[in-house]
Amino acid sequence: MPNCGFVPSSYGITMFYILTSGSNVEPDDIGVQTLHGASKYGINGAHFESDYTLTDIAVVDDVEVRNGGNTNPNNVPAGGRGTLVWDGTTGNYSIQVVEDKDELIVSNRSNYWAQGGVSMSLNDDTNWENQAEAENLPHMNFSRNRSGLIFDAAGGLWLIATENARPGTFRDAIKELLDDNGVLQIAGRHANGIFLDGGGSTQIRCSTMELTSTREVPQAIVLK
Repeated sequence: MPNCGFVPSSYGITMFYILTSGSNVEPDDIGVQTLHGASKYGINGAHFESDYTLTDIAVVDDVEVRNGGNTNPNNVPAGGRGTLVWDGTTGNYSIQVVEDKDELIVSNRSNYWAQGGVSMSLNDDTNWENQAEAENLPHMNFSRNRSGLIFDAAGGLWLIATENARPGTFRDAIKELLDDNGVLQIAGRHANGIFLDGGGSTQIRCSTMELTSTREVPQAIVLK
């Protein structure tokens, strides 16, 4: 499968994707621009306020990206939000629901990155929606552009976006895409991920594919 492109799903939406690895990307402060304007390949990142304050964690080697050291408790319910963590020492991924970067569990605080969003709970079809609501996923019951960051059961990292979908439809289409590629579940390991900021913030870009937006964003997950 090509490492970036777009494919249709049986759910009536097109999946724009970049398939890479944790060692090849990192959260980045792109200076309140579009990905195109910043000449970056990757996908939009954290949710943010009108003054571009992040409301999700964004950290590289224990140093916050922009102001991404916590989930901005004035705007996110207590308990934190789903945060995808890549441990550079072990090469493993995890989803950790935390409020502050200091709560993150990693092997070496000088060798990891973490990107916050809202838990997808890909291995829990019964409770995923309650968890997403608890983490204050915007527009739960509406069709909007959607973005996500997902690790698969084979060690791959997927940056995925789509247009005009409810979160459940997007989540189902992600599971279908990973299952079609044999990486949803392998030998007890299960894919998982987070919803990134969506709506007008949704944008993904690689050398051969781009889903654009005019909205400038303060933070993204970019290819190195």
